[in-house]
Amino acid sequence: MKEGVGGVFVLQAIVVAMIIITCLLAFSVNYTKAFRVKNEIRNIIEKHEGLSVEARHEINDVVRGMNYFLPAEYESVCEQMGYDVYNGKTSENGNGVRFCIKCEYADITGRPNDDDRSRAAYYSIVTFVTFDVPLVNNILPFTASFFKIAGETPLIYSDVHAKEASEFCNSRR
Repeated sequence: MKEGVGGVFVLQAIVVAMIIITCLLAFSVNYTKAFRVKNEIRNIIEKHEGLSVEARHEINDVVRGMNYFLPAEYESVCEQMGYDVYNGKTSENGNGVRFCIKCEYADITGRPNDDDRSRAAYYSIVTFVTFDVPLVNNILPFTASFFKIAGETPLIYSDVHAKEASEFCNSRR
């Protein structure tokens, strides 16, 4: 009987170890996905020299292709951090292309109150590592702001930015 009880404890230890390893692998995959999405968004904004209409379409297509969707509950997390919420195309279940973004001007002339041509802008982007595990999401709602990946574009100097793409910045001043 002693060997039977010992075998049960060993079996439980093996099952727990397998669950922990599976959770670590799932976290790693989701972290990599969020990091890649942030980098792709950053590259698209740089390529289009701002958050223009073409950039928005490309972001929606690329992010949907990478299967990165956030539920609407993350909007409050963005607002708490001082970011705006980018809302793209949504799927049938209400999840959509969402991430946090903030556009900030940098005055490059040294003269205050100049027009937009004398300014550059940069975008700060935040994506999240998501877990689609209801028990974890209900018990630990703070994990949304804990598992975030942030980055920003370099300064963008462009007439394109001063016209169409700066509408995003101008509406958030």
